[in-house]
Amino acid sequence: MYDTAGSTSRSLLLKGALFSIFTVLLYLIAQRDYLVFHSFAELFSIVIACGIFMLAWNSRAFYDNNYLLFIGITYLFVAFFDTLHTLAYRGTGIFTSFDHNNLAPQLWLVARYLESIALLTAPLFFRRRLQITGVFLLAGAVSVLALWSIFWARNFPDCFISGLGLTPFKCTSEYLIVLILAAALALLYREKAHFEPNVLRLLTLSISCTIITELFFTIYTDLYGVFNFVGHIFKILSFGFMYKAIIETALRQPYSLLFRELKQSEETLRQKEESLLLAQRLAHMGSWEWNLHDNSMWWSDEMYALFDYDKQQTTACLERIFERVHPDDMPAVQQATAAYLQEKQPLKFSHRIIQRDGSVHHLQVEFNRPRRDQRGTALLAVGIVHDITDQVQAAKMREDIELITHHDLKTPLNPVIGIPEILLMDANLTPEQTELIQMIKTCGYRILNIIDSSLSLYKMEQGTYTLTTTSCNLLQLIHEIARGSEQQLTRKQLKLTCLIKGAPAGPDDLFMVPCEELLCYTMLSNLISNAVEASPPGADITVSCEQDALWSSITIHNQGAVPVEIRASFFDRYVTHGKQKGTGLGTYSALLAARTHHGDISMTTSEEGGTFSLRCACRTTLKQHSPPRSIPCNPVTRISSLSVPVRPDWEPPFSSPARHPVFRS
Repeated sequence: MYDTAGSTSRSLLLKGALFSIFTVLLYLIAQRDYLVFHSFAELFSIVIACGIFMLAWNSRAFYDNNYLLFIGITYLFVAFFDTLHTLAYRGTGIFTSFDHNNLAPQLWLVARYLESIALLTAPLFFRRRLQITGVFLLAGAVSVLALWSIFWARNFPDCFISGLGLTPFKCTSEYLIVLILAAALALLYREKAHFEPNVLRLLTLSISCTIITELFFTIYTDLYGVFNFVGHIFKILSFGFMYKAIIETALRQPYSLLFRELKQSEETLRQKEESLLLAQRLAHMGSWEWNLHDNSMWWSDEMYALFDYDKQQTTACLERIFERVHPDDMPAVQQATAAYLQEKQPLKFSHRIIQRDGSVHHLQVEFNRPRRDQRGTALLAVGIVHDITDQVQAAKMREDIELITHHDLKTPLNPVIGIPEILLMDANLTPEQTELIQMIKTCGYRILNIIDSSLSLYKMEQGTYTLTTTSCNLLQLIHEIARGSEQQLTRKQLKLTCLIKGAPAGPDDLFMVPCEELLCYTMLSNLISNAVEASPPGADITVSCEQDALWSSITIHNQGAVPVEIRASFFDRYVTHGKQKGTGLGTYSALLAARTHHGDISMTTSEEGGTFSLRCACRTTLKQHSPPRSIPCNPVTRISSLSVPVRPDWEPPFSSPARHPVFRS
């Protein structure tokens, strides 16, 4: 096996040996002519700094790497001050009116401050937008100020004094630069996710060598001394690592630096595409695109699986879809497709297909809004296909189980319905006894209808429920609900008041609405029961009935506020709060019942309490103080303060098992 670790070690040893030889040669040059060595060391860093700027600047249109661009711009100014530092070094004889022992260290400090602050600040631009003009202006302003202070005003603090050596200002500045570089190193590692490991390692070595350089430049006493020489050697190393981290990496492995974010985006996109394909496969859902210009199509892998085609041997097109559509569903599918092409609006429908093995599958097809060009012309239709065979089969099984359950539940109800019929034949019953037995009988038939209608909720959800209306007095239903809630009303000392057009309902008032009586009873029972449960003890509950030319409305107000946690989802399925046995289906089923009657329910709440507003889009016959002519009314019976007529001889329209048409499917 190839020894990768051993090969890497030998490579490092070889590079270390070559650099040692190179360092010895530089030392010999410095011993003979230090100015030549110094010029070489500085020009090496200047060339690399300018190279970083040219690379970052000229490739900025092809990548989104603010870190590299910021480093490139600031290193241009670093190269400028390093150039001045080289020209001002002792022995060059260029700036003759200045103290060369002091001028070169002053320019050195400005360059190192710029470099260290640039390395500290650059990682911040991974999360911030880079203002290129602002960076140039700021760096330019700092440079002009430094040049003015050094060359014109000559008030820049001294850094080196002949005979004394480095000044406290110079040493303190070098230590401050070391701290800035250490912070830059820490920040670099905090943002290490933005770097390839090799680039991060090289940047770390570059900054570390710069720190060592600055430390050596706090202890030298001679501009040509050994500590100055060692400091420049580490500066060469620092810029050499920077060269390998940025320039070499950008040229040899551009995706590791310049286009790293693009590479990461492509990798992320690939992973998301794989996740999407996996999700489609698990959900039995395929996606497609249909070019409306040339009639070509694109299918996802799951589309081929859903329609039982081999991807390698099948061209995606509309004809292949029609080949699998069930013959009985073909007219509806063609009609839906034609409607989409004409209206260009979102569309959803279901149909069956027959696969090659003869099995029948149910599919749900969804057309999304087509994509258009600038002129508004539809170009591309997109959508999904979902295999709902399991759901259809589950719904069929649910219906079968419901039929069996209905049969088993009806048997215990026979005595509940039959015995009151026998008891009512007794002529010696008091009016109160007759009323109570009649209520048992009515409740028995109502439970029977509820059992028969347990599938109605599902049908209302699917929009397949058939509404059968009769003329119904909603005041009578409210009275029955109040009688059923009498125990709770009494226990909590609640007062339930029914109003018609703002006035208390009288014993002879009617609120006739064409509706399904049992459906309305269930809807009002859920809403009133909710109001009773939410009301604090001793509170008032008000049920107000109103009507106009278009709407019949009932408003139920109680003094209990709806909890904040469920206000936004109050009418959603399974939403409940503070009820140990609550199912969260009461208000949800009430909303479905209202919408089945072409109406709606809304809820408002405040510190004063909660209010349900029910509206049904049907004409209402509302009469006040006008007794029914066909059925005489008994004297008013009061429950709390609810005043509605009580009629012991009232018979529900579903008074026998053979006549309960309400909730007919």
